[in-house]
Amino acid sequence: MRLEHLLGRKAIVTGGSRGIGREIAKRLGRDGAEVILTYSTNLAAAESASREVAALSRFRPHIRRCDVALENDIRRTVEFAVDTMGAIDILVNNAGIMNPCDPIDFDPNEARKVMDVNVFGPARFVALARPFMQKTGTDGLSTSHRRWGS
Repeated sequence: MRLEHLLGRKAIVTGGSRGIGREIAKRLGRDGAEVILTYSTNLAAAESASREVAALSRFRPHIRRCDVALENDIRRTVEFAVDTMGAIDILVNNAGIMNPCDPIDFDPNEARKVMDVNVFGPARFVALARPFMQKTGTDGLSTSHRRWGS
């Protein structure tokens, strides 16, 4: 079943090179959305995912390196999306890391990185992408967090 309301929509999928993000990017592409998939460290995985999306899509997917812990990377990704696709309709905040924090060998820098990627990064992405999404009349966000603060 195709989701016709996605036809021609412009999407960013963070962490789109592997796992769930890769599958979301493929589904969006199959259903007619133009997709930017982001990766942090593994360009080969991003290129492979891009080929899979391209095989299903009418649009050539875009690959963008973006460390969601870094506000400048997020800002440049949003700017790239608007410059390349002309709009942002969908944001999928999928990127995340999981590093167990051992209370005995607690490393505050490691804990800070987890929070930057999993909590603050998605919030920054929403804050920076939302004005462009509002311009298209698609104020709907697909994020890893249903509702902030609830």
